[in-house]
Amino acid sequence: MKYRNYIFDQGNVILDINPQLSLDALAALLPEELDDAVITLADLLGGAVGSLVGEFQVGNISTDSFLDSLLPSMRQGVTRKQLLDAWNALILDVPQQRRDALLRLRASGARTYMLSNTNDAHMERIYEKCFGGLRDNMLVYFDDLFLSNEMHLAKPDPAIFHELIRRTGINPADSIFVDDLQKNLDTASALGFDTLLSTGDFWLGKLM
Repeated sequence: MKYRNYIFDQGNVILDINPQLSLDALAALLPEELDDAVITLADLLGGAVGSLVGEFQVGNISTDSFLDSLLPSMRQGVTRKQLLDAWNALILDVPQQRRDALLRLRASGARTYMLSNTNDAHMERIYEKCFGGLRDNMLVYFDDLFLSNEMHLAKPDPAIFHELIRRTGINPADSIFVDDLQKNLDTASALGFDTLLSTGDFWLGKLM
């Protein structure tokens, strides 16, 4: 076993996502005269600090407040459920081969963690769609979940990595962090983690 600790990003690494599905679904809810997208691809992959999505991502606003802020931009008659479904449309599934790999890592004695920039709405949908509605079912695959919306911190801020280290007691020198965004890997590397840039199943061939 090369590492004692494996820290994984969620979207594009463990969970398959397709942001275009949300972009299309949201566009379909806009008035015909509105040309500018209310939610962009950059938002779906992690909103800028201080933006509406950025504040949602670090748990500073609730799902209800997030929807309340977006609804006035939608065409007349759009419901909160339609808007929420569109926001969540990008979420697909966790392929079985990745689930099996996580279980093998844990069975080998390694610890596995998730470190994800996410939001309350997406996590509720992920639990429902991929894990039988239960956070505990997700914890079959991970020793713990470190989620931006619960921690009020987001990658690539070093503070979220420091908090993970503090809570787990892990040594970065014994650990690898897997993410699909280089800026997040750069922070982890500066703190002493080995890193791997990966999307989809790429990490399986490198780590298993």
